[in-house]
Amino acid sequence: EKNKKQKIRESFGISWENLRKINPRTVAWITVPGADISYPVVQGDDDEFYLKHNFQDEENLFGCIFLGKANRKDFSDSHSFLYGHNMQGNMMFANLNRYEQPEFLKLCPEIEILTPERKFLYRIFSVEQASSHSPAFEYGYELSSSAYKRQLSVLKNNSMYDTGVEPNETERMVTLITCNSHLDKEIRMAVHGICYEIEKAE
Repeated sequence: EKNKKQKIRESFGISWENLRKINPRTVAWITVPGADISYPVVQGDDDEFYLKHNFQDEENLFGCIFLGKANRKDFSDSHSFLYGHNMQGNMMFANLNRYEQPEFLKLCPEIEILTPERKFLYRIFSVEQASSHSPAFEYGYELSSSAYKRQLSVLKNNSMYDTGVEPNETERMVTLITCNSHLDKEIRMAVHGICYEIEKAE
């Protein structure tokens, strides 16, 4: 299993081999077209380390974009979480806060996640200012289950405005999470995308 993973040296124009040389914990690459977000994604042993360490594992305030530790590396879960800092200079996930404006969503409505094996395309269906107890952070539901359907519908209703996108409970979701600079520390900016296309690597 490990060797098979290592075998994919390059796909979707990305040299996974080179990224893994720098950081063996590389699992993906995230791009939000138009939003100035394009970064490698790692997965740590916990959900703290990469808030304070960069892609080279050096201590660094900018941190790194990382996949939640409870998630599977291949994004096969019904709900995957990506975390990043809200850094000045629009670094990391700072631009997620621009989704407070519906105009920004019109410019940047999609999220792309590349893994060595697949390319996932998501449409943003909800932009939420979420407290830590929000259903935004629930995971582990089966695709197509009534619990997952209910979660999607709650997240859609919690959106700051109507995105015009209806999530489908047969598809998986990704949530991008960052701090919101002018809100309470407990509140997170959560941008929810629903998958609409999956391409396999050649």
